[in-house]
Amino acid sequence: MKRLIPAFVYIVPALIAAAVFALCWYFQTHLGVDVSTFFADKLRGSLFAGFLTLGSFLLSLKTGIVIKIKEGLYDKPEYKTRLIQRRQLNTSLTHYGPLRRLSRLLSLAVFSALCAAAIQLTVGLVPFWWASGICLASATFSMGLLMASFFLIQANLSDWFNLLEDSSAESSVKQD
Repeated sequence: MKRLIPAFVYIVPALIAAAVFALCWYFQTHLGVDVSTFFADKLRGSLFAGFLTLGSFLLSLKTGIVIKIKEGLYDKPEYKTRLIQRRQLNTSLTHYGPLRRLSRLLSLAVFSALCAAAIQLTVGLVPFWWASGICLASATFSMGLLMASFFLIQANLSDWFNLLEDSSAESSVKQD
């Protein structure tokens, strides 16, 4: 089975989330900081509201982003011509593969944000450092997926703008 998205898109946010959990442990055990109390007093409510809002916003925006990029980039004849040229070098390229990967990553980011919000409201009520660590790690993982989604959207937009510039240059040469 082909990989849906390069592994680093998932591994990097997971590693950063694990580091956040380890920092919670370190603060609690070695520095004597009461992580649970700080989390409950200062962070839990804001993280819940923020990730619930973020998940809801991404959920409503996801389809619009994917459809607009599909129409603006992947359905253009210029893109299809470029894809045929690139398939000579790599036969495994698919027409909508990058868009499919973006859509799946956005779906995972939405799910992760909504799960992070739910974890703040459930696990976050447990008054132990490890519960706070889980909450902060889930929020960090969700933000990592959001950043990866942003970079994939930016890559698609960059391809789109390059295609527009190439098309514009070709049409001005034909007019001359």
